[in-house]
Amino acid sequence: MGKGRKPFSEEDRKFASLVGSRLDDAIEAQDLTRDEAAEKLGIHRSMLFRYLAGRSVPGSKVLRRACKELGLSVTFRGLTLDAGYFRQIGGTEKPLPIATQTEFAFMRDSFAGQFARVDIRRKKHSGRETLELKMTIQLGKHDRKK
Repeated sequence: MGKGRKPFSEEDRKFASLVGSRLDDAIEAQDLTRDEAAEKLGIHRSMLFRYLAGRSVPGSKVLRRACKELGLSVTFRGLTLDAGYFRQIGGTEKPLPIATQTEFAFMRDSFAGQFARVDIRRKKHSGRETLELKMTIQLGKHDRKK
């Protein structure tokens, strides 16, 4: 890991391993070489191998491309990331950083209910740490089945 980076938590390792495994399955299903897959994802071959080994987690842009180009689908903690998920959330604006003094042991977390979803992501950039919080709430009439 790079200088100054905190090691993955157990949850981060599980997510990275799951993404790597599903990405490997998606590449195999498309009958692509690793070089072809890296090119489709717009990343360097060595980065692809880090993802496949579970040593790194792809960012949202790479995950979006993997879902769209390779048919990647990952379900973790009740949230399914696939091409439909990215179509549903559409383009998002870059969130504003927030000041926090709380220590978060995770890098990413998501919670989903019937009408709401909360995605939390800890980010580090230029020595500053930010917490990205995205909440999606379905509005309108809800057809509740009993």
